[in-house]
Amino acid sequence: MTEDATLDDPTQHDILPQTEPPRRREASRIAALWIGVLALLAGGVFGAFYLAGEDAGSPEEAVERMFDAIGNEDVLGVLAALAPSERDPYRDNLPAMVDELKRLGILSNDASLSKISGVDLSFKDLRFTSRELGEGVSSVAIQGGTASYRVVPRDLPLGDFLKDLIGEELPAEPETGSEPVTTSEDPDSERIVTVNEDGRWYVSLHYSIAEAARLGSGAPVPDFGKGLQADGEASPEKAVEALLRAGVALDVQRAIQLLPPDEARALRDYAPLFIDDAKQAVSDLGFKASITSLELDAVRNGSHATVALRKIAVAFQMAEGSGTVAFDGKCVTIDGPDVPPNEGRICPEDQEGPPILTDLASRMPAQGFVTVEQGGQWYVSPTRTTLESFVGVLKALQRSDLDSLRDFFEGVTVEAA
Repeated sequence: MTEDATLDDPTQHDILPQTEPPRRREASRIAALWIGVLALLAGGVFGAFYLAGEDAGSPEEAVERMFDAIGNEDVLGVLAALAPSERDPYRDNLPAMVDELKRLGILSNDASLSKISGVDLSFKDLRFTSRELGEGVSSVAIQGGTASYRVVPRDLPLGDFLKDLIGEELPAEPETGSEPVTTSEDPDSERIVTVNEDGRWYVSLHYSIAEAARLGSGAPVPDFGKGLQADGEASPEKAVEALLRAGVALDVQRAIQLLPPDEARALRDYAPLFIDDAKQAVSDLGFKASITSLELDAVRNGSHATVALRKIAVAFQMAEGSGTVAFDGKCVTIDGPDVPPNEGRICPEDQEGPPILTDLASRMPAQGFVTVEQGGQWYVSPTRTTLESFVGVLKALQRSDLDSLRDFFEGVTVEAA
């Protein structure tokens, strides 16, 4: 959670026999361990967002709850203390994500959102202090304590695909260790940041990241609650159109305003610290662009809607000259400086590549922007868009695709050796 409190990575210990394996098998093991880490995150750590948890009456209590959850072997509860405004976007997609990971054999069938088997973390004698950054925002320092871990590789909830990829029985012998948990005594060093929502305190991942960036840049503490104001649009289509126009024009301020009020609260608070520099950097580029035509389709479901991009055309101007970029729903056409005649049209079927990758690309679902209605206005949610896109990709995959990808990458590794 902080740099000083990071536990040893169990994948770095000697959990596999130390005989020198062939390159092909070694590539499989490395890939399997990395996929296993990602699967545990998707099915375990992210699962904590799905839990409601209990709110806290102080910044220290909010941070302590995360550690208490681990100490009580409620591993998933470690992130249940996150602010509801940050946790809620994960609710709708997590069950489907875990189901798909089980179907593909990445997670085992008994993998659960409520507990990760094979991992036991505990904390002892933790001491906390807090410092107010502004109204409703406080940072928490860990003054002392001890963290311990116990990992049994064989008991990790890995599916049969990963086990086949590893190719050997994971050991049943536990890996254990412990280390002190403290943060720096420097009051301007990184801290865990907590926020007050509806009179209760929660840990905030977004504010912690933003505060770490601020400290790294040496900028002053922002005036919380008085940053950029959210400013949505009257419909899902208009919200996405406004975001696309802001993106093409490199209008950072407008793009931030179009993000959901709850999801982008930290970004809006810290925006005054960098927005002027961002505008100046855009001005210095000497680049101008605008959307000349646009076609969008929206599918609504209550206060949520998914907006698909059907067609778009952009005109741009820069020091080297002017040109256009257009997408017609299938192909991209580029006309501009240094683009040879008859070479500016790019279509999927014209691209060369390994058959397995080309086939997978052709079967991937068309993704859209996920928008939400809050306070009578529509906003584009980057978190929901990312999660729904990931679930869509998982649903398009079959177990045979994973087997083919494994064989392909193993073959590439052998040829490169």
